[in-house]
Amino acid sequence: MVILKCKSCGGDIRATGNATFGICDHCGTVSTLPKAPNERKANLFNRANHFRMQNHFDRAMQAYENILNNDSTDSEAYWGVVLSRYGIEYVEDPATHEMVPTCRRLQRESILKNADYLAALKYASDDYTRSLYVEEAGKISKIQKNILAISYKEKPCDIFICYKEKTDDGSLTRDSVIAQDLYEHLTKEGFRVFFSKITLEDKIGQQYEPYIFSALSSARVMLVMGTQKEYFESVWVKNEWSRFLALMKKDRTRSIIPCYLDMDPYDIPEELLSLGIQAQDMAKIGFIQDILRGVKKLMEAGKAAETAANAAPDAASAAGPSVASLMKRGHLFLEDSDWEHAEEYFNKVLDINPEYAPAYSGMLCANLRMNREAELANITAALDGNPNYEKILRYGDKDYLEKWAGYEKARQHSEIEEHIKKEQQEKKEKQKKRRTVANVSFVVFTISLSAFLQVLSWTQGQEGTKQIMYFVGVIIFIIPPFIILHLVKLEGLYSIFLKGVSTFIIIVLALGRMFSNSGIIGYIAFIVTILTLIMAYIKPLNDIPDIF
Repeated sequence: MVILKCKSCGGDIRATGNATFGICDHCGTVSTLPKAPNERKANLFNRANHFRMQNHFDRAMQAYENILNNDSTDSEAYWGVVLSRYGIEYVEDPATHEMVPTCRRLQRESILKNADYLAALKYASDDYTRSLYVEEAGKISKIQKNILAISYKEKPCDIFICYKEKTDDGSLTRDSVIAQDLYEHLTKEGFRVFFSKITLEDKIGQQYEPYIFSALSSARVMLVMGTQKEYFESVWVKNEWSRFLALMKKDRTRSIIPCYLDMDPYDIPEELLSLGIQAQDMAKIGFIQDILRGVKKLMEAGKAAETAANAAPDAASAAGPSVASLMKRGHLFLEDSDWEHAEEYFNKVLDINPEYAPAYSGMLCANLRMNREAELANITAALDGNPNYEKILRYGDKDYLEKWAGYEKARQHSEIEEHIKKEQQEKKEKQKKRRTVANVSFVVFTISLSAFLQVLSWTQGQEGTKQIMYFVGVIIFIIPPFIILHLVKLEGLYSIFLKGVSTFIIIVLALGRMFSNSGIIGYIAFIVTILTLIMAYIKPLNDIPDIF
């Protein structure tokens, strides 16, 4: 038997034999286990799990990949890579006391399409273990969609300031003070800056990841500031700059600038200097002005690179139609509702430039049968998971994403208005039905009462018949109005009036009949009357649906 650590809380799970799952001694979570664990393998998994639980996701991912280098069929190692890549941390739900996942390193790629997740399913030892992976991935996927939905609504930023806000004892760092001064200078120059202390100050009580992800995805320049080696390598500071470095590898128009103070520049993490980036000394006179000039040049260079990238496909296709002309033809086909030809021309644009977001927008319009892009603000269906929508968000520049953020806001406003209209219409329909049934109830009550009194007049002088008809009259002519009134569940004075008058008449007639003749029928009629009143007032008929 070996001891493995729970992925949710770090408690002990005792693995015996070839068990594929176990139960944590501390939190009770059912957890998947590595294939054929021995003491050495358990130590490797526990080490990797320790890194992940400490939010050292890069180190955890490397540890899991080292395990896969020795055994490429271990589903649990693949699952560990997934949890580390998506920055999954487990916290206790205060309501249910269950350990639930949270996402600290959002990815655009759905976890359900991730290669490591699919490998975990492929190499899972049995169907039950596979079902545990599927169940947990479903929870994470839902969280991922919610975070992405929030992040897409955020305005893009130009610069991301990465720094350590507080020391271990809770006091502000020097980094925080210097970073705020730099933030104020940058914003005065017109740059859109993500500075957590200010950007997130109105997000207290919410998850920060959607806003951090949005800023990291859109920023062209990151300033990493530190006055100590430990601050550069603190968990959340490293989490931010390592994610930005990963984005830089895919997009060469991004830049990162390490800034240090009162420390040896060689103590700056090697990863930050590996790309030939020159660190800036914050103690240097004119540091702020140098940063401002440097950032302006980098932003201009980034825009020029984007322009060149977009222009290159057009130049390469000079012998044929331009992107602009093909886009125009595509939009004309949309206006004519010729969806097939519209898709054909937008696809021609994508053959020239496969990263041209407006072409994916045109494809989306054709798929949704919309004549103009502006109509996307009116759709009510969720776009999450639509491949064209995902590519718009992936390849759109800042201005285009801002335009889409406007569509999203308009769409939400439209959904709210539609919901309000629907509620108002349902309320009117319900009130109309209630009025109709109330009128029917009144008519039934009137007819029943009239018929009952008529039966009594017919049986004057015939005591036996009179008693029987009195009983029949109570059953047939008095109970139905009460049942109708009860099922309708009328509210207000109208219902009170009907029930009050009915009650008065029934009690008077029943008491009168009982005391005028002590026959058994009179007593039965009185008892039935009381039971009817109890049914109508006290005991709700829960098993009868409120169809009105």
